[in-house]
Amino acid sequence: MTISYTRSFHHPDWIDRVDRVQAGGDNGFNGRFHGIEAEFDAISGVVKQADTQLTGHSGQIGVLQQQVAALGGVVNAPVTLGLMPTMSPFNPDAPNSGWSQVYWSTVVVGVANGSYVKVPTANAGAADGVLALTLPEGVTLLNIAVLGQAATPANMKTVLVREQRSTPFTKTTLLTVTGFVSLPVPGSPVFSSDTDLFYLRSTLTGAAASDVLRGFAITYQPAT
Repeated sequence: MTISYTRSFHHPDWIDRVDRVQAGGDNGFNGRFHGIEAEFDAISGVVKQADTQLTGHSGQIGVLQQQVAALGGVVNAPVTLGLMPTMSPFNPDAPNSGWSQVYWSTVVVGVANGSYVKVPTANAGAADGVLALTLPEGVTLLNIAVLGQAATPANMKTVLVREQRSTPFTKTTLLTVTGFVSLPVPGSPVFSSDTDLFYLRSTLTGAAASDVLRGFAITYQPAT
């Protein structure tokens, strides 16, 4: 809607000793002042139109202000962090039970085969190890992916564990992943290393020579 105003009142000058002072008539005081009143009424109408237009757009203006203010804000998008499988034995006293050390940037018959850990030959086809998690405080755990391959994927189990750091040292399994897949973490647990220990425990049984664990990907929502 276009808002405009055009003055309609025009005052012809009175001339001394020519125009007679009078109240009525086309050239009288009353007619002139009523013309001024009408002009003010027209101005008032234009102001009301402008007010109506501004009021109607106030919501849009508010949204634009919020959008402009958000341009310099922090976007709390989910973060996915890749983890190398630098596994520690779950039970250091159990001989030949842990995963191997990391084989870095391997090459098989001239073809790159990546980095990974595997079940050592001395382990009789089984490995059991843990990876402690170090994440920013207060983040919400969203998803865990286990990376690698096995001839029998069902033989590979990875659990996400939360354990209290003080008595009674309650241990809770937050998620169990079978094979090499990606799964959401139920319950939206919050990472708090001051009160709890978080770790991934991966076990593989009946391993073939080609079975490898390449790592993990954990997705979390940053704290607000």
